[in-house]
Amino acid sequence: MDIILKSLKLHNFKGIKDFEVEFGHVTDIKGKNGLGKSTIFDAFNWLLFDKDSQGRKNFEIKTLDETGEPLHKLEHTVEGNLIIDGIQLTLAKTFKEKWTKKRGQATQNFSGHETKHYINGVEVIKKEYEEKIKEIMDEGLFKLVTNPMYFPNLNWKEQRTIVQEIIGTIDDERVINYNSKLAPLKGAYTDSINEYNARTKASIKKINDEIKLIPARIDECNNNIVDIDFTELEARKKEVEKKINDIDERIEDSSKGNDVLLEHKQNLFNLKQEYQEKLNHARVVASNGKDKLINKLQVKKDELREVNSVMKNYSYEIEKEEARKRSYETSLIGINEKLNKLRNKWKEVKSRDFEADNKICKYCGQELPLHEVEQLEERFNLSKSKELEIIRTNADKAKKEKEELEEKIEKIKEINKETKEQSEEANKNKKALEEEIKEIQTEIDNFIVPTDINFDGKVQLEREIELVEEDIKNFKTLDNTELKAEKQVLKAELAQINSKLAAKENNERLKERIKELDAEEVELAQKVAKLEGQLFLCEEFTRTQVELSEGMINKKFKNIKFKLFKELINGGLEETCEIVKDGVTYSNLNTAAQINAGIEIINVLSEHYGTKAVIFIDNAESVNKIADTDSQLVKLIVSEDEKLTIVKDENGGSHEN
Repeated sequence: MDIILKSLKLHNFKGIKDFEVEFGHVTDIKGKNGLGKSTIFDAFNWLLFDKDSQGRKNFEIKTLDETGEPLHKLEHTVEGNLIIDGIQLTLAKTFKEKWTKKRGQATQNFSGHETKHYINGVEVIKKEYEEKIKEIMDEGLFKLVTNPMYFPNLNWKEQRTIVQEIIGTIDDERVINYNSKLAPLKGAYTDSINEYNARTKASIKKINDEIKLIPARIDECNNNIVDIDFTELEARKKEVEKKINDIDERIEDSSKGNDVLLEHKQNLFNLKQEYQEKLNHARVVASNGKDKLINKLQVKKDELREVNSVMKNYSYEIEKEEARKRSYETSLIGINEKLNKLRNKWKEVKSRDFEADNKICKYCGQELPLHEVEQLEERFNLSKSKELEIIRTNADKAKKEKEELEEKIEKIKEINKETKEQSEEANKNKKALEEEIKEIQTEIDNFIVPTDINFDGKVQLEREIELVEEDIKNFKTLDNTELKAEKQVLKAELAQINSKLAAKENNERLKERIKELDAEEVELAQKVAKLEGQLFLCEEFTRTQVELSEGMINKKFKNIKFKLFKELINGGLEETCEIVKDGVTYSNLNTAAQINAGIEIINVLSEHYGTKAVIFIDNAESVNKIADTDSQLVKLIVSEDEKLTIVKDENGGSHEN
C-alpha cells in the first residue's frame, strides 16, 4: 500500500489559527522554534489516531490565551487529503465545545466536548471513521513507517520481535546443517533446542549437587570408623567365655543334690491336684439337684414366652380382622343407600307415561299426524325401557356386591370367634405356667448345698500332703549365689566385648561404602563431562543461529547492522537487539546518524509490510544528507524564518539540506 499526503489544513489547532500546506515528494517546513512545525506532525497523527506525534492521547488541542487558558467557543479542525494506492481520500475532524442554555436562563453553560468526523466531506460516526483508518493502516505500523525515531526507541524485546518477523523462523535443522560441528545434535531431541538446553543444564545442576554431597558422606563414614585393637579383644573374649563355662560346670554339680527336692515338690503338686479334683466332683454331685431345678425353671420360662408371643399374635389377628369388618360394614351401608336410590329411580321411570302434549307440534300448535305420534310414542317407550334396563343392571351389580360383603363379614366373624377361643385356651396355659414357675422358683430359693463336702479317701490324701510338706520344709539346699553373681559379672563383660567386636564388621562396611562413594563420584563426573559436551553443542548452536540471524537481517541494510546477542563473561550468550553503525551503538550516534538509521529501518519495514507512507523528520536541520528512501518526506527544519516556510520538491532530489 502506498499512502501519500497531499495536503493538510489546520484551523485553531494548538495555536495555529489557519494554515494549509500542500506536500510534494519531499517537503521542507522551515521556521524558528515555536512556530508550529511539530504541530503539523501532531495534527496528522491526531487526524488519524486521536494522539499527538509522541503518542499522547491527552494533549492540548485548543488555542490558549496569554495566561495559558483556552479560548472558548472555537472549533478546532484538521483536514487531510491523502492518495491511497492512487485513490484520493479526504479525512477531517473537528473538536469543539458544547454549550447549552437551560429553560429560564439567559446564558449558556459549558457542558463538555464533542468531535465530528468526516470522510470525503460526509459526516460519519466515530466507529465508521476508525474502521476506515484501520482499513488504511494499523496505528503501530503507521508509527513504524512514518517516524524514524519510533523503532529505535522501542524496548529491545519489541525491536527483536519485529526483526525476527522480518527474517522469519530459522528452523533447527537449517542451523545444524549450516555448522558441521553440530552434527551430533541430529536426533538428540524431539522438542526444541531451548528445551534440550534447559534439560541439559538441569541435569548438570542435579548431578553437581549430588557430587557436592559425596565428600561429606565420605567424611561421615571415616568419622564412624572405630580405632580399636580387635586382636586383643578377641583374646579377652575367649578368656571370659572359658571362665563362664567353668562356673556353669560347678553350678551343675551342686544342682544335682537338688533333684530330690524337685521330686518332693512334684509329688506335692500331684497330691494337691488329686485332692482338688475329687473335692470339685463331690461339690458338683451335692449341687446337682439345684442345677436340675434351674434348668427346669428356664424351660418353663421359655414356654411362657412362647405362649405370650402366641397370644400377642392372636390379639393382632383379631384387631386386624375387626378393622377389615368395619371397612366392609361401611361399604355395605353405602351399597344399601345406592340400592334405595335405584329402587326410587326405577319407580319414577316406571310411572312415566306418554303425554298428550307430545302429540302437538311445538312450532305451529297443530296436532301431529298419527304416524308421527306413533313414532314419538315408540321412541319414548324404547328410551324408557333402556333406562329401566340400566337401573336393573346397576341394581343387580349392587346386590351382588352386597352379598359378597355380607359373606366376607360373616367369614370374619367366624375367624375371630375361632381366634378368641384359641386365645382363651392359650391364656389358661399361661396361668398354669406362671403358677408352675412360681413353685419351681420357691424350691430353688429353699435349696441348701452342704458346706462340709466329703469324698472317699479324703482323710488319707490330707495326711499324705502333710507328710510331703514336712519333708520339703526340712530339706537343705546348696547355696550357689556367689557363683551366679560372678557369672553375671562375666556375662556383662562378654556383652561389652561383643558390642565392641561388632564395630569391626561395621568398619569393614564403612570402608566398602567409601570405595563405592569414590566410584560414584568418578561416574558422576564422567556424566557431567558428557553433559557439558552437549551443553557446548547447544551454545555452539546458539552462536550459529546468531550468525545466521544477524547475517539475514544485516543483508537488508547498507549502513547499519543489528546485534541480536551479546556474549557474557562466562562465554554464554544473552538475547538483545541493538542497532550499530560503524561499530557505534545507536544510543551513542549523533542526531543525524540516528535519523538516517531510522530512515534505513523504515525502508526495510516498508518493503517487508508492503506499505509506504509519509516520513516526518523532526530536527532535520541536523542532517546534512538524508538517507535515500522511496517514501514521501516531510522535513521539519529549524531556521531563522520568522514564519513557516514551505519548500516542495516533487522529484525528491538528493535529500540534502
